[in-house]
This record gives sequence, structure tokens and C-alpha cells, in this order.
Amino acid sequence: MEDVCRRLDEMIVHYFDTLDKLMEERERLQTFLTEGYYKLSKARYSMGNKAVGSLQYDTHNMKAMATITVSKPSQNNGCVFEVERKKAAKVKKSQPSKESNIYSPTSQSHESPEVRRRRKKKEEDDNDTPVIQMQELDLHDENDENTAPDPLLWFGVLVPPTLRQGQSSFIQAIEVVCSITNLQNELERSRLQCKYLMERKQELMKESTESEKVENEKSPDDNEDK
Repeated sequence: MEDVCRRLDEMIVHYFDTLDKLMEERERLQTFLTEGYYKLSKARYSMGNKAVGSLQYDTHNMKAMATITVSKPSQNNGCVFEVERKKAAKVKKSQPSKESNIYSPTSQSHESPEVRRRRKKKEEDDNDTPVIQMQELDLHDENDENTAPDPLLWFGVLVPPTLRQGQSSFIQAIEVVCSITNLQNELERSRLQCKYLMERKQELMKESTESEKVENEKSPDDNEDK
């Protein structure tokens, strides 16, 4: 009886501790989601409403960067949810190519000095600024299973900081959602354990009451015999 009462007290304390952690995680989730949507709206404001949307999704090469793994339930513990995240693939740029225009001497002879000066200035600017062929960017190596393309690249190479901050908030929200799921499962196990111990305590109290009643019934008979 004392052992059951002690276990019941410990389980009730554990239940409320888990409930307190669950409420804190739900508040964190609300904070991350609010911040993420706010940063996303700021990015749309700076880049344009049509520049950040579902039209930019790469539906053909879309690959999840985060997956949820569920462990098998054991005798004492239930299923545990964990987040496995892949690394963002680095952008592989091609070698800078410099565009050069070839002009024949005959064509240059018919040009005015002003046109020659403008062309010479343009060639100097082209030599100083390398031209990167965007279609040659390799965003992801399909043979590498440990990496996935960064979704931010769908919206361009140079994205605003608000879009990157919004992505970070949603990444943290996924971690919190997984933690909330584990806490809810733990809370349910604690509730069932408390229910079992309460029923066990009532059974022991009932048995103790019946035994006392039987003893009380026997005691008058013993006195009469004496």
C-alpha cells in the first residue's frame, strides 16, 4: 500500500512537470510561427508579392531537407519522434567566362572615333566584370543522399535577410513540433500510469477495509466464547 502511494505521488508530480514543459513548448511554437510568417511577409514586401510564392517552387527536383523518424515502442517507453535534417547542397558555379567581341579591321575602319571610344570602354568593363552563366549552376548533386537543394535558391541567389530568417524560424518550429509530440505521448503514458495506480490503490483500500471488517466481526464472537 505504501509503495503504491509513493509511486502514485511520483507519477502525479511527473505528470504536472511534463504538462508544464508542454505548455512552454507550445508557446515557443507559436513564437516561431509568428516570427516566420512575419519575416516571410517582409520578404514579399521587399522582393514583390509575385517573387515569393508557389510559382517559384521547383516541383521536379523538390526534395525534403527534414524527415521524421519514429522509434519502435519499448516496454517502458512509447514511440519517440526525432528530426533528421540533411545538409544544404552548396552551389557549384562555373568558371567565370569573359565575353570578347571580335571585330574585323574593315568594320573598325568605317567607325567614327566616338564609336570606337564607346566600344573600348565597354570592353574594359566586360573584362573587369566576369559573366556567370546562370544556366550552368549546379544546385544539387543527385547522387549525394546526405544533401538536399536549399529551397532559398528557388527565389534567387541573393535573397533578402528576412527570407533567410523566416526559413530559420520555420526550421526551429519543426524541431519544437517534434518535441511537443514526444511530450504529449509522455503525458498520455503518465495519465494511464496514474489511472492504473489509482485503481490499484482503491483495490488495496477495499481489501484492507474488508479484512478489517472480518476481524471486527470475529472479535465479538471471541468475546462471547470467553
